[in-house]
Amino acid sequence: VLASSSYDGSIMIWHCPTRTITSILHSPDHRELVKSWNSHNAAKESGFGSILYSISWSPDNGNEMAASSYNGSVYIFNIKKSELITELKSLHKGPCYKVDYCY
Repeated sequence: VLASSSYDGSIMIWHCPTRTITSILHSPDHRELVKSWNSHNAAKESGFGSILYSISWSPDNGNEMAASSYNGSVYIFNIKKSELITELKSLHKGPCYKVDYCY
């Protein structure tokens, strides 16, 4: 299994042997960024909170993942349910480029 984060605010979970996507997760303001990108060919500043820079698997059970974002928030996702568990809002004054769990 492989996970990738993207400028469009999505996290894709991949099944490596078949090279297929098994799940797609979205940051809370993902739809705004996609709408802005599609209609103007450039993301509006109000949608930049969706950009996800870094992701990290939870060492406890592998069912949770943290993601860092442009707006300084950290998102915690449940991978099996494909849903956002919580948003730790604006932990930083600027973008949060890296997130990692402690082992």
